[in-house]
Amino acid sequence: MKPTNRLRYAKELFLLAYPVSLGQVSHIMTNIADTVMLGNYNSDHLAAATFAFNVFIPLLVFSIGFSMGVTPFVTHAFVKNENEELKSITSNGLILFGVLAVVLLSIGLSMGLFLSEMNQPEKVAALAQPYYVLLCFSMVPVVFSNLFKQTTEGLSFTKPAMIISFASNGLNIILNYVLIYGKLGFEPMGIVGAGIATLISRSFLLVFALVYILKNPLFRKCLWHNPFVRYSFEKIKMLAKVSFPISLQFTMEVTAFAFSAIMIGWLGTTALAAHQIAISVAATTYLISTGIGAAATVKIGEAAALNNRKALRDISTTSFLMVISFMSFTALCLFFLRDVVPLFFVKDTEFEILEKASSLLIIAAIFQLSDGIQVAGHGILRGLKDVKIPTLFSVVAYWVFGVPLGYLLAIKLGFGLHGFWAGFTLGLTILAILLFLRVRKLVFE
Repeated sequence: MKPTNRLRYAKELFLLAYPVSLGQVSHIMTNIADTVMLGNYNSDHLAAATFAFNVFIPLLVFSIGFSMGVTPFVTHAFVKNENEELKSITSNGLILFGVLAVVLLSIGLSMGLFLSEMNQPEKVAALAQPYYVLLCFSMVPVVFSNLFKQTTEGLSFTKPAMIISFASNGLNIILNYVLIYGKLGFEPMGIVGAGIATLISRSFLLVFALVYILKNPLFRKCLWHNPFVRYSFEKIKMLAKVSFPISLQFTMEVTAFAFSAIMIGWLGTTALAAHQIAISVAATTYLISTGIGAAATVKIGEAAALNNRKALRDISTTSFLMVISFMSFTALCLFFLRDVVPLFFVKDTEFEILEKASSLLIIAAIFQLSDGIQVAGHGILRGLKDVKIPTLFSVVAYWVFGVPLGYLLAIKLGFGLHGFWAGFTLGLTILAILLFLRVRKLVFE
C-alpha cells in the first residue's frame, strides 16, 4: 500500500525540518551554556547578560525575520528553474542586507547609550554596557550569515547551515569557558569574556558559510555573484516588501518578551535570573519547532509556485499535526521536570531563584501548544507570501493584549513575575487562534 500524501509530506517536512531544528538546538545550547557559566561565575553577571541581551535581541530577531523574506522568492525561482532570477535575488539581496547591517549596528550602538536609564540595578547596568557593545558588533556577520541560511533553505538544502551552526556554536562554548573563567593563561573576564566569545564565534559563522559556498559547485553556480546580473532597485524593493513585515512580526513578539524582561528587572535580580532560566528553557522548545515552520515555508512555497491546491491543504494539515504532537510532548516534559531543569543553571543554594523558575516552567508548559501552532501558522503563511496580516495579528496579540495584561497583573495587581507570564500566555494563545483562522481562510476555503 502506497503511503498517503500526508505521510509523504510528513517525511519531506521532517527531512527539511530536522537540520533546521538541530541548528537551533546548537544555538540554544550555546545560550544555555552562557547562562550556566555566567550563573555559576556570578549572579550579577548573569542578570547583566540577561538585561543586555533583552535590549539587543529585538535587533537580532529583526535581522532573522528579514532574512526569512528571501526564502519564498528563492524557492519559487528554484522550482521553476529560473536560474537568472535566482542569481538576481541573491545579488540584490547582498546589497539590501549590507544596508541592513549598517542600519542595525547604528541603531544598536545608539540604544546602548541609554542602558543606564532603564531603571535597572546600578551594578547590573554597568556590567551590561561592554557586553552589549560586543553584541552589537556581532550583528554584522549575523546579518550576512542569515542571508546564506535562508537562501540555502529556499533551495531545500537545510544541512549546510546546520553543520556551520554546530561548528560556530561549538567554538562559542569553548571560548566562553576559556574567557569567562580565565583558562589557558587568560584572566577571568566574566560577562566581557562571554561577549568576546560571541563576537568571535559569529564572525567565524560567516567565514564558514563563505568557505562552503566557494567549495560547493552547485552553490557557486546558484548563489555566487554574476557580474552580468544587473542590480535592480525594483528587485531590492520587492525583497524588502516581503522581508520587512516578517521581521516586524518577529520583532513584535520578541520585543514584547524583552520589554517584559526589562520590567521584570524592576522586581529585582532574583526575579530576573529566574525569568532568564525559564525563558531559556521555553525558547528551546519554541526554536526546535521553528524547524517545522521553516520546512512548511519551503514546501508551501513549492506548492504555491506550481499552483497545487491539494498539496497546499495536505502540507498545511501535516505541519499543524506535527507541531501539535511535538509541543504536547514538550509540555509534559516541562511539567514533570520543572524542579530538575533549573538546577542546571544555578547552584542548589539559590533556593528562591530555583523555586520561582520551577513555577514559571508550569506556565511554560501551558502555552506550548499555542506557541507551536503560531510557529506553524507563520511558516505556512510565509510560504504564501502572506505577511502583512500576520504581522498585524502579532501587534494585536502581544501589544494590545499580552504586554498590557502582564503589566496590569504583575505591577498594578501585585502578582509579580507570574503576572507577566500570564500575559505571555494570553498573547500566544490569541495569536495562535488568529493565524490558524488565517490559514484556514487562504488554504482550505
